[in-house]
Order: sequence, then C-alpha cells, then structure tokens
Amino acid sequence: MLVVPGPAVRRTAGGVTLLVLTAATAAFAVGENEGWPVHFALTGGAPAVVDLDRDGHMEVIAGSGMEQDPWVGMWDRNGNAIPGWPIQTLGPIDGTFTPCDIDNDGIVEVLANASTRGPWEGTIHAFHIDATQPQGWPLRVSWLSVPTPTVHDFDGDGRLEILVPTINAIQQAPVDTARVHIFHANGEEAAGWPVFFWDMIIESEIAVADLDLDGDMELVFGGGRYSEFHTSGWLYAFHHDGTPFGPNAVLAEVDRSISPYGIGIANLQGDHRPEIMINCGRSHLHAFSIDGQPIDGWPPPSIGHVETMPVAINAIDGVAQAIVMSSYSGNVAIYDPYGEVYPTWPQFYGSGAFRGQPLVADLDGDIDLEI
Repeated sequence: MLVVPGPAVRRTAGGVTLLVLTAATAAFAVGENEGWPVHFALTGGAPAVVDLDRDGHMEVIAGSGMEQDPWVGMWDRNGNAIPGWPIQTLGPIDGTFTPCDIDNDGIVEVLANASTRGPWEGTIHAFHIDATQPQGWPLRVSWLSVPTPTVHDFDGDGRLEILVPTINAIQQAPVDTARVHIFHANGEEAAGWPVFFWDMIIESEIAVADLDLDGDMELVFGGGRYSEFHTSGWLYAFHHDGTPFGPNAVLAEVDRSISPYGIGIANLQGDHRPEIMINCGRSHLHAFSIDGQPIDGWPPPSIGHVETMPVAINAIDGVAQAIVMSSYSGNVAIYDPYGEVYPTWPQFYGSGAFRGQPLVADLDGDIDLEI
C-alpha cells in the first residue's frame, strides 16, 4: 500500500476523533468508522476533514491525481458519498486541500489546486458542500499552480487573501520562470502582485509570519533552478505589499532547490522572533534567523532523505518544544530547538518510505500527543 502525503484529523465536540489518510487507491478512516475504507482512483495530495454544513459532523474530501481522470470526492463520516459528489475538475489535484471561509459569510469553502497541460493552466477551486463555488471562482492562472494555497487576511477586512506560486513548466521554455500571486476573496489580484521571477522556479508552499514583529505579516517561500536543482536553492521573504523584506528578495541560499513542500516557522531561540526551517530534499534540515543567518546547532543529525515539512510542537505562543521529522528511509526523529535528538529517537519503522508530513495530535483525549 502506497500512502500519499499527509493524514488529516479532527476531534469533535463529543470527543470523537476522525483520522483520515489516503493510500494509492483508497481513503481510510483510522478508528475504523463504519463504511470505511472508501475505494477510488489514484489519489492526489492529502485529504481534508472539516464540518462544511455546520451540523456537528465532519465531512472528508479527497481528490484524484490522475491527469486522465481528474475529480474530487466528498464523503460523510460513515463513508457515504455526499449528494452531488464526486465532480470532475479541470485537472489533477496537486496539493493538500485547504478548508477556510474565504469571504467571511459563515460558509466554509475547501480550496484545491489543479493543473492542466495543453493548454498549460493552473486552476484554484473553492468548493462548497453542494459542489458549487463562490462568484468569481475558480481562479485561473496561465501557468501551472503546484503547491497548496495559503490563506491570510492581510488587510483586516475579515475576508481572506489567497497566496499561490505558479511555475512555467513547459519543457521547451528556454528559461525557468515563476510568479507568486495574492488574490482577494473575490478573485481579483492584490495590488503589488504578482511578483515575477526570471530564471527561477517557486515550488514551495508559502508561509506567512510576522518576521520583524511590527504587526504586519510577511511571506516566506523557496525556489531553485532546474539547471542547478541539485546544487543551489534560494529562500525568499517579501512584505505583503510585494516589496522585499530585506535588502533584496533573497534571504538565504542553500545547497539544493527548496522542495515543493511547506516551510516551518517557529521560535527556536526564545527571543520572540521566529526562525525559518526548510528542507531541500537532502538528508538535513536548515534553520535560519530572519536576517538569513544559520541557527547554531542546525542542520541537526541526519535521519536520511527528507522532503516533508517539519512539525514544531507547542510553538504557537512560545518556544518550540520539539520538531518532528520523517524520512524516505523509514526513520522518524524528534529534535529539540537546538538541533539535538531527544532520547530514544530516531526510531526506524521498516523499509517503507515516509512520503507524508507528520501529524501531531491528541488522538485519544488523554492530553499526551501522538505522532
């Protein structure tokens, strides 16, 4: 069984936990709820678990990664298809689903990226439970849209902006090029965006954080060049008005293209300022200060080839207590904020590669966290 990126978990008010993961051709509700697993075509990205109709029960949404048969399905907690689902999309689903209320109307949408080849186009969907989409959606961009959308309310109007990079993936193109977009909830592009990148591909998801603690949020993302994929990568930081965060757009340079996954931001040093954690598809994890300087103790001891996003535990309001990583070699490690491995870790879990991001949650309601 090939498990694809990222489980999803939700705990209801009644204390019932619904943990869902997708394999190559099925979705499993670990528990196991009646009606699961649900079998379908080859999956793409990670599932989402969210109460879309506000009835106190969770729905599950997952999509197909097959270019020949792209679709999105939705099920109730017992594995029954929601009326009107599955639906066809304009292309295979590339990233993780993002549940959010983009227009502040009290109705949750689920964002999903799809890409088509011929014509080369990226599409960002915003699905309601009845399979409709808000006015102005889906959004279409002229290039492929690969990573999962990021959302944040930058202007304080209660409606979310949608952040997504796009790349020119046409093989015959003489130079790698990319754009980073910010769209308003009505589908219009925000002022100062998109930002164009010449001779560069931007494939990482976009992280949002107040890097300089001035009350305004910045964007952090990574990229590289196909021609130098195995030797060079660049970390970027921008203000949300489209201007560079530092003296120039590049915050730091690393030894390989920054992989198309998330970027971790957490307080590692206890000085209230966030640090930035990235991986480059190698056997180590980088951590940088907001001025692009490497953090002492990082990269930490290797656990093998790593591409997934690091997970910082208890890092919302204070210093991160632990950083969880998994690798293609079947290892899982827990590091402290100084890059040291916690006792009894890493652990080896067989020859199968971990392709998904680790999930840390209290699955059984006993306060202790499970991984």
